[in-house]
Amino acid sequence: MRQAWTQEQRDDWFKNLKIKSHRDYTQTIAPRIEALKGRNGLEVKTYGSVTYAYNDDQGDVFERTHDLFVIRVGDFDSEKPTHVITGGTHGYEKGGVEAALSFAEKEALDYSGTHNILIYPCISPGPYEVEHRFTQGVIDPNRDAFLKGAKSPEMGAFVKSIQEQHQALFGDDSTRKFNRSADLHETPLLDKTVILEMMESLKGETFDIDEKFPEGMFLITSAESNLALVQNIVRRVQADGYPIVDDDKLYGEPNLKGVLLHQLEGTVEDFMSKFTVVSLTTEACGLHIHDEMPDDARAADQLSVIRALFSEPDVS
Repeated sequence: MRQAWTQEQRDDWFKNLKIKSHRDYTQTIAPRIEALKGRNGLEVKTYGSVTYAYNDDQGDVFERTHDLFVIRVGDFDSEKPTHVITGGTHGYEKGGVEAALSFAEKEALDYSGTHNILIYPCISPGPYEVEHRFTQGVIDPNRDAFLKGAKSPEMGAFVKSIQEQHQALFGDDSTRKFNRSADLHETPLLDKTVILEMMESLKGETFDIDEKFPEGMFLITSAESNLALVQNIVRRVQADGYPIVDDDKLYGEPNLKGVLLHQLEGTVEDFMSKFTVVSLTTEACGLHIHDEMPDDARAADQLSVIRALFSEPDVS
């Protein structure tokens, strides 16, 4: 059994991670978002910033501050359906970032006349550029999405922004909700290596991983009332040619035709369920998912889910 980390080790851990040049947020993601400014029907807004501390090769600390962006598409007429798309909650899961940003760049304006759309392309820019699940303080952002008390600045800013967007659209009417939301995730190769080692260091425990690693896409939702619609989205993704995880169990619970019905407090899906009629999480799984994979291929099945959010009718 490993020795669990001390608080000092937890505090210093993120500083020792190295920025990967092909993931440098200021060079690869922020410029693509900035390039969207000025397009008719689309608005780029900054909803906060996060400062990250790193150690350089000489051991000196330097800081990088990254803006957090939301892309608003449509005229935000409160009578139109509103969909929310979030990527990069777990920074190392690059496919969600690529899918959200690609959708904003190439397809979102096609829906601007009929929908309001909020796109958060990269919720966790620091973890994105060091390719990790956790942020500073060894916090998992997808266990930190609470109305009050978020510990990470990334999630604190996101929670505040969603509340502000809801207030701007619906005023003080708390009975009204956004229509659909999708938080885009992966279960990539790193989950068999870095993440398991991290959990052992945090907990001082050894974790076993199933011999059969999930392959394909599945979706997670916390509300049984949404199950039929989410299953329809799964079928649409499968019809587009993308494999669906067919294991009998997903995280130890029944696989309901490609859907895991599960509620976990602190996840973005659970938080968004308070503001959205239908909220879901994507899980694109596979040992083939890593940074040597072409970005467009990595994002393809996630884009299929996004399109299905708009095309699938409500289920009565």
